[in-house]
Amino acid sequence: MDDTVVGEILEGIKDVAGDVAGALGQELKKVGHTAASQVSGKAPLPAPGWPSRQEVSKLDKKDKEFSEEAQTEVRSRINAIYAEHAVRQKKLAMQQDQQQSAQAGQKQQILQLKKKEAMDVSLAKAKSNAEIKNYGAE
Repeated sequence: MDDTVVGEILEGIKDVAGDVAGALGQELKKVGHTAASQVSGKAPLPAPGWPSRQEVSKLDKKDKEFSEEAQTEVRSRINAIYAEHAVRQKKLAMQQDQQQSAQAGQKQQILQLKKKEAMDVSLAKAKSNAEIKNYGAE
């Protein structure tokens, strides 16, 4: 391999190691601040990049407001879904009632037709019986 290629590779490794060490150092500082505040019982000073208590309280307030708005929106959506479901159920019940009443009407018509046929048959039978009796008398 060429010395310049090896040098570039080593330079890249050095940069990555420096970044990792810097990040590790920042994390160790944060842990140190937290540990010191817990031992001393005092509120920790915000570490660099950490939000202050005022900023946290503002963010908490905004989050609560947003959560309340989101909850009302979700509740209204849920109520709308329940209302749509109730309308569908009512429409379905009406359709079933209509079908049942139509079926009951059809059954009634069938019964009437059967009665009429039975009456026609009994009339024809009575008429033929009368004719048969008269035939024998002549």
